[in-house]
Amino acid sequence: MMKNKACLKKGLVAAMACFLWMPAAFAAELSVDEAIQMALEKNTDIKISAKGEEKAQANLEAAEGAKGLSVDASASLSVADGAAASFSKSNSNSISLSLPVYSGGAKEITIQNKRKEILSSQLNTERTRENIRLDVIKAYYDVLEKEKETAVNQESVDNYQA
Repeated sequence: MMKNKACLKKGLVAAMACFLWMPAAFAAELSVDEAIQMALEKNTDIKISAKGEEKAQANLEAAEGAKGLSVDASASLSVADGAAASFSKSNSNSISLSLPVYSGGAKEITIQNKRKEILSSQLNTERTRENIRLDVIKAYYDVLEKEKETAVNQESVDNYQA
């Protein structure tokens, strides 16, 4: 009976040691720089921030385009068939070009605001990258700390078994 309990304890200790060492072994295969690079490549927040930059760039291009020539074209066709054997049809087409001569600075201010939106989006993306770097470094060193703690615990178990 005593031998069974001792064997059970040794088996549990060995299983726990294997379980605790497994994640540490996987973490040891990856350097901090590799972990950061992997996190930056796979993080969706960065991809979303990059799309925000693209949107801000498109908004700037639209604002700059509004400064130039504007072309409007329209066409209409109407057909009427009367009961008294009268038939009429009409067609009209129009094209208009416009060039803003003076906007009171509104278009220039809009363009400046769109440039600021681009800068804001870029800074937001960089902040997201830095936060991810920080989180990965913290997690990496937490794993290393747990690995050392597990090694100390394993040494205690080995001393206990001896």
